[in-house]
Amino acid sequence: MLELVYKSKAKDNITQQEIEQILETAQEFNKTNDLTGCLIFHNKHFIQLLEGNEDTIRTLYTKISKDLRHHEIELIYEKIKSQRNFESWGMAFVNLDDDDQFTKKLFEDNVITYAEITPKITKASDIFWHEVKLLLKK
Repeated sequence: MLELVYKSKAKDNITQQEIEQILETAQEFNKTNDLTGCLIFHNKHFIQLLEGNEDTIRTLYTKISKDLRHHEIELIYEKIKSQRNFESWGMAFVNLDDDDQFTKKLFEDNVITYAEITPKITKASDIFWHEVKLLLKK
């Protein structure tokens, strides 16, 4: 199985509806194709870890790379592995661009804490959570 981590920057005028559409499409596709992972959106930036069938992920990443809703797409890490990091997560998603600053700060702190204590099964998960912490501190 392949695990892949990338990050990108959302287009300046991305809407909440577009973000919800991305999530809905990802969850449906991942369920159908036995992919798991996590997608974080914060401060107009995405970071995602995908894991599953190598051909499926490579095809998906090519499609993601051409999506006009984001740019500055950077492949951070990819490697073949045998164990999933997000076994029961078809596509976990966190949108930290909430207007409620108190809730946002509390959630950011919780995600950072989770990133620090979660087991890093593979190098990709270690890189992913490191990138999440950097993103949240922007």
